[in-house]
Amino acid sequence: MRAVRIDDPESWRRFFADTGATVGVELALPWIQNKGELSGLIAQFVKSLLFALGTLGARVTPRHTRMHDDFAPRTVEPDAFLFSHHSIGDGDGICRFKHSYRRGYFSFDPLGYGGFSRLARDPASLEGAEAIPVPEAVDYAGRLRGQMVAANESKFAQPARTERPPRPGYVLLALQVPGDTVLRLSRSAPLDFYRRVIDETGKLGMRCVVKRHPKCTTPVVTELLSDAASLPHVEIRTDSVNDLLPGADRVVVVNSGVGLEALVHGRPTLTFGGCEYASLTSCIGSLDDVAAALAAPPRFDDVAVARFLLHYFEHCCVRADDDDGMLRKVSRILAGVPLRYGWDIAHDSDRLTPTASSASTEG
Repeated sequence: MRAVRIDDPESWRRFFADTGATVGVELALPWIQNKGELSGLIAQFVKSLLFALGTLGARVTPRHTRMHDDFAPRTVEPDAFLFSHHSIGDGDGICRFKHSYRRGYFSFDPLGYGGFSRLARDPASLEGAEAIPVPEAVDYAGRLRGQMVAANESKFAQPARTERPPRPGYVLLALQVPGDTVLRLSRSAPLDFYRRVIDETGKLGMRCVVKRHPKCTTPVVTELLSDAASLPHVEIRTDSVNDLLPGADRVVVVNSGVGLEALVHGRPTLTFGGCEYASLTSCIGSLDDVAAALAAPPRFDDVAVARFLLHYFEHCCVRADDDDGMLRKVSRILAGVPLRYGWDIAHDSDRLTPTASSASTEG
């Protein structure tokens, strides 16, 4: 029987030897060579991906891309499949990978990342999360929060923990780097949104703590913060998010990774742009809705959040240093390839018999 058993590398090696099918991989070299904070993790991930494909017997066709070329069309042919880095778009036979919200974890998605991903665009893709048993999900979320707090973990390096975080009971407004691609999904100009949140919290008698993105040096953001710092209800902080999130009554973002971290900390979150975790937040539709959204009772569904966290990090992502997890994930991603070559997908009860050509190749 010409078939591949998903979790059997030997059957994959027979398939690739018999068909000669190749797999394209974008090597992310510009991102690795720029020596940014995440460069080493990206290199580690690509190495693990290549190791997994080698274990399956796939011949890899290296692809070279430019930095910040997310929307450039990707072509699968002449390869059987393409693993594309930091890209967005439609197309069969492509899986796109990118560093996710949690340090060292990379997402896999057929359409892209953040609010551009299938996870964000297709509610059916969360059906797997809804089936997770509640105790398992809640236990996972609790352990995740404990790990991140204990390690002072965030996607980007944070300052050392402080002994004097802000007095609890504030709105935390987390800013993003203005050039962030996902800000295209903001429902209005992000700076206008930040200004409106700062203005409306003052009118509502709320304290507002503002945290700048650690990688942001944009002059217009500096000007915004300078103006905001003069307001009596505003406090500009540079503390670790692990010190700022616990004391927040609610967290406001466009679609920042801090919004996802806020959910990990059990904080009600308001979003102003498309993102993968939007269904777990209070979505603000326009600038005119900001005041009502801030005044409304906080919304937080601990079970839905716990299920999402487990589903996202353990089923949609792979750790850069988890070679076994990478092998399992890649095998499942490639599951549709053998069918296009006339091979079947075998189940546990099926018996695999090598074809004559593959048997001779295996020696």
